Amino acid sequence: NQHVFNELSIYYANAHYLLTQIKDNLEIEFDIYAEPAKLSLCLPLKSDSEDYILRFTPGDKNFLEPYFAVQVPESGNDNLKNFIPPIGFWNNKDWTGMVLLTGDFLSLDPEKEREKVYDFFKTNYEKIIDHIK
Repeated sequence: NQHVFNELSIYYANAHYLLTQIKDNLEIEFDIYAEPAKLSLCLPLKSDSEDYILRFTPGDKNFLEPYFAVQVPESGNDNLKNFIPPIGFWNNKDWTGMVLLTGDFLSLDPEKEREKVYDFFKTNYEKIIDHIK
């Protein structure tokens, strides 16, 4: 379906732009990569673990719409247990982390959408960064 292809192309382009902006602004030293099994774009936050990842996924069995996520390990996060993300919500289905569904912020203003996703990543990143270093 050409329409679906066009929509996904826009999502991936925007997601890559936002992950690049986060990578540069927060001085994350790792590279963005594609995870073919989940069709995700990923930005790791730690070199020796795949537990801490900033991610864009076009939808999966848990969420039928595209979403952005900050993935964290299920265990060893006592200081994150009571953290309530100011943007997004906690996910505990198949993996643990914070999720921002695209349906929660879509508007007619692309700049406001980008700001919302950037704020989601930045706010949640700042909360976990001291924990992972």
